[in-house]
Amino acid sequence: MYISIYGKDDVRNKRFYNIGAGLFRHPAWTNIDFYSDHYKDNPIDINYDLLEKKPLPLPDSSANIVYSSHTIEHITNDAAQNMFNEAHRILKKMVSFG
Repeated sequence: MYISIYGKDDVRNKRFYNIGAGLFRHPAWTNIDFYSDHYKDNPIDINYDLLEKKPLPLPDSSANIVYSSHTIEHITNDAAQNMFNEAHRILKKMVSFG
């Protein structure tokens, strides 16, 4: 299904990002989480500490989907705002047909 919607290149390069992924695993998705002793068995693709409020190590307009669940309640308001700003930055821009 992903290939028919997004194309082989985007699936191969895993341009679907789960921030705070925990134990989530899907072959087309990139897991973004922070490595710690508590989460040492998580399948993390990008080790990223939301509390540092740094840019995600991803290019602008490169993501098809950015997803996060059960994450923002564990971080500060500033870190959550940074996460939303970074998600907006990395998402591909939609084409308007109006």
